[in-house]
Amino acid sequence: MFQTLVTYLVYFYTDIYGLKTEHASLLILTAGLIAAFGFNPVIGALADRTNSRWGKFRPWILLTAIPLGIVALLAFSTPHFSYQGKVIYAVVTYTLLLLLCAASNLPYSALSGVITGDITPCSPLASRTILCQSCCCKFFFFLKRHPRFQAKQIKHRIIFFKAWIRRGQ
Repeated sequence: MFQTLVTYLVYFYTDIYGLKTEHASLLILTAGLIAAFGFNPVIGALADRTNSRWGKFRPWILLTAIPLGIVALLAFSTPHFSYQGKVIYAVVTYTLLLLLCAASNLPYSALSGVITGDITPCSPLASRTILCQSCCCKFFFFLKRHPRFQAKQIKHRIIFFKAWIRRGQ
């Protein structure tokens, strides 16, 4: 799901929100590197050290779900700012989105390793999850070329929100 989100966000920033390609690319590269080398190790270490009555990883998934949804909707909103304001808004929302995605997806990915002590049933489960995520990404690539998908901004947000909700079911 994250791949689909980021892939569509590039299209959104350049074609809908009106950022220059070089600014959108620099934003995604810089924030991505910060997330990869900053957020992900810290979130992983914190999640691994979490001990609660709900387990290690469940609190992270539960507590980040609503903020992740709110920030995802904010990332796909188009406030009327000057160009510099749009860039700053995109930097803030995208950075928060990466932080919350890390805080939600890293513990979610680690669940398959702690469900059982036997790794045999966990490997196919993780493989199927990755396969389904890749298929969704390809589906969204196809959809973004469809004329109805390019109609209005609100439709983009609704389609994304429905896909995001379906992921949790």
